[in-house]
Amino acid sequence: MAMAMPWPLPRMRSADSSGAILSALLNFCSSSVKVSVRAFYLVVFCAVDFYLQGLTLAPEEVPTRRLYLSAFTIGMGYLLGGTIPLIPYFFIPTAHIALIYSSILTGIVLLIFGAVKARITGAASKGAGGYIWGAFSTLVVGGAAAAAAYGIVVLLEAKG
Repeated sequence: MAMAMPWPLPRMRSADSSGAILSALLNFCSSSVKVSVRAFYLVVFCAVDFYLQGLTLAPEEVPTRRLYLSAFTIGMGYLLGGTIPLIPYFFIPTAHIALIYSSILTGIVLLIFGAVKARITGAASKGAGGYIWGAFSTLVVGGAAAAAAYGIVVLLEAKG
């Protein structure tokens, strides 16, 4: 029998299927693993959403012929971004140890994503400093989101 979730998952866009996958995965986890997995899912979801909203002020017009490709790309991006922090939990049975590895893995991925973003947006044209700034600014945004999510989890557990 599936255990009730202590708080709901964030609302997903219609193209996102990672929420359903996460819910299915959580049905097989112990409660301590569920709390850690939820915290990191919340961190990744909020960090990516916050970061991507800062890149553009208005939604991009998508030509009708590219609607399905765009929906697939966005959905796969959220699925991949939401799955990366979960990888250590599949291989490490102790939640607190998996949390450490998940934090490290997520930090590395954020650094890589930031460097790639700097390259795509043209910030890397300033040389190595552009790549470094892009990588570390992404890591700081992700770290701040992680700290906020962790604090929320601690508050929710204390009141529950």
